[in-house]
Amino acid sequence: MMTDPAQKLYAKMRLWEFPDQYVVEPTDGSSASLLAVSRLDGSMNLVGEIPQCSKLRVPKIQTIYGVVGY
Repeated sequence: MMTDPAQKLYAKMRLWEFPDQYVVEPTDGSSASLLAVSRLDGSMNLVGEIPQCSKLRVPKIQTIYGVVGY
């Protein structure tokens, strides 16, 4: 059985917590897209890079091992 590389599961990720969104980044060295989740309405989309940080947008960063949702 062949697996689709676009549906790879990640065992370890980095969570970036911004005031307006969460960004989940795979940390396995791949160039995969990042998952951005709006804290305003829960909408999700794939992004190519981490959003800009500034003195007003300092993210909290932590290691996570999965994402759960419905």
